[in-house]
Amino acid sequence: MSRIDEMIARGCPDGVDYKKLGEVCVRQRGTSITAAQMKKIATDEGDVIVFGGGQTRVRALRESINGAINEAPSVVVKSRGNIGFEYCDEAFTTKSELWSYRSDDPDVDIRFVYYVLDAHRPEFQKMAVSGKLPQISVGMTDGYEIPVPPLDVQHEVVRVLDSFAELEAELEAELEAELEARRKQYAHYRDQLLSRESLETMTGGEVEAKKLGEACVRQRGTSITAAQMKKIATDKGDVLIFGGGQTRVRAMRESVNGTINKAPSVVVKSRGNIGFEYCNEAFTTKSELWSYRSDDPDIDIRFVYYVLDAHQSDFQEVAVSGKLPQISVGVTDGYEIPIPPLSVQRQVVDVLDRFDSLTASLTDGLPAEIEARRQQYEFYRDRLLDFPRREVDS
Repeated sequence: MSRIDEMIARGCPDGVDYKKLGEVCVRQRGTSITAAQMKKIATDEGDVIVFGGGQTRVRALRESINGAINEAPSVVVKSRGNIGFEYCDEAFTTKSELWSYRSDDPDVDIRFVYYVLDAHRPEFQKMAVSGKLPQISVGMTDGYEIPVPPLDVQHEVVRVLDSFAELEAELEAELEAELEARRKQYAHYRDQLLSRESLETMTGGEVEAKKLGEACVRQRGTSITAAQMKKIATDKGDVLIFGGGQTRVRAMRESVNGTINKAPSVVVKSRGNIGFEYCNEAFTTKSELWSYRSDDPDIDIRFVYYVLDAHQSDFQEVAVSGKLPQISVGVTDGYEIPIPPLSVQRQVVDVLDRFDSLTASLTDGLPAEIEARRQQYEFYRDRLLDFPRREVDS
């Protein structure tokens, strides 16, 4: 039997009282403020947090806020969009569509209340009314029943869960740091391997340089909108369609009105988050993107990809600023890349492929490791918060 089980058995052997949140805690209103106003008053020196929808929040100076400022430790209700709860123990306010709860009852630990609500977040998400964004009402939270065990039990639950959350955060930070270290190590090794000095040493002499537009064949994209991409998207698709940024969909070949590229190629992400991606399956791109393939038997297109990827910053620096940064065809066509003998290219590709595979395995493994720890935490948290309900005599 755990310490908490012993405390419950001693303090409430017949079970725990469940009470409505609106009866146990005091609901606090938000402030009438727009997203634009939040942005206007935001400052890193702010002594008050202003919570908006989702993950939006800013710091602001107290005198810039026209509304109630809550000073007591509270649970903020994220009532719209990504519904959930957040504990806050410093001065804050919220937008008017949000609200919060504090405890004025000396027998109720507000952090315990937070853990209970956070553990039951999926219930509120299911109750949410669908619209442009899912939303819950004040009545849903006010009327939600929570267990209220003796205060010493609440304190012990909070102590255990705080410790567990801290350990989880430390582990996540360590894993992220390890991954970042590997990425930096990979980038350093890649840059060193692709340097002119290294390539000339491997070649045993000077290395020729060519403009990308002369060394490779540029391939155009397809005239397609984001809405059309969404409409033809299917997991069974045999063609990849690249849009801007990280956007991509799979589509059936017959639904694509445009050129489909089948040769291994380098896709140019020319707008927004500028970069390059290697693709070795059938694909096309939106018309504002383009790609390169190699028809020259002495040029390995994957080597070209590694060279371009290593010099992403060169292209980001010359991007034309607008609503989104953008590079032109001329920028890539005219970019000079080293062309060592094919044997050297393949040697470089072999080394970088292996290094890339190692980094990718770490990248794939990190979310899985973090998710496993979160599930372990949630399982333990749910068990701690599973209090037997005291039967009330009718």
